[in-house]
Amino acid sequence: MVATSGSRLLPEEAIKVLIKELLPVTGLVTPNIPEALLLLRENGGNPGKVVNLEGMKILAEAVASLGPKNVLIKGGHIPLTKDYRAARTDEEKQLLVNVLYSEGEYTIFESEYQVSRNTHGTGCSLACG
Repeated sequence: MVATSGSRLLPEEAIKVLIKELLPVTGLVTPNIPEALLLLRENGGNPGKVVNLEGMKILAEAVASLGPKNVLIKGGHIPLTKDYRAARTDEEKQLLVNVLYSEGEYTIFESEYQVSRNTHGTGCSLACG
């Protein structure tokens, strides 16, 4: 739905159909943070800004309220510090965290941040893999 560059890949009408017709019958949705925020805004919500792990959890639960049984928020757009806050500098980037929300429970998938220029398609790989 949203490219790494920030460009929308789906027209507004398609996003509305996704929210109304597809999410309520979805087993697993895997939005990155900008996509999750877009879904909530298009549904009339004001999700605010995600600045830490707690914000990612809140975001996952909010997306789940749109109907999907399970929500995996991909955290690649917001590298975190060791204390789970959004990194402000390259030196602070320590962790990448994905948050799975399922049946009222959170599962955190955490890995060490890696510097790379080869990040195109990582969301597609997770979603299809």
